Amino acid sequence: MYDWKRSSKELSPDAPHYGRVCRPPLSHLPDTAYTHYVLQQNMYAHVLRSKYGIFVEGMYLVRFHPTIKDYELVEVPRWDKEVQSILLCRARNLLAIRRFRGVALSFARIHALYRGVRVAKRLKANPMREW
Repeated sequence: MYDWKRSSKELSPDAPHYGRVCRPPLSHLPDTAYTHYVLQQNMYAHVLRSKYGIFVEGMYLVRFHPTIKDYELVEVPRWDKEVQSILLCRARNLLAIRRFRGVALSFARIHALYRGVRVAKRLKANPMREW
């Protein structure tokens, strides 16, 4: 899977981050354009795999910008653990919101959300319905 980026920022895991890190649960990652794009690609790959049964064999960022002479091709690493952390964090946040609103959300639904984000659209469409 290729993702075309028009960015003047360096797309490298070693790009300067000036001490900035991502929010938990990803606070072990530097807060850079590279990190954001890698997470984005990995989320796309997760959706393709969980929703459509399509397994992405490789992921790449292709950087173009008027300030660089040629394009830059960057291979994207698999960050399955980080994707699962994001989904679990989101599921926990939804659970807390639902409890605050006085609506119970079952563990089975949280697990389904964590596994494939399939319930997310339903929750958005009907936020007060019990799942």
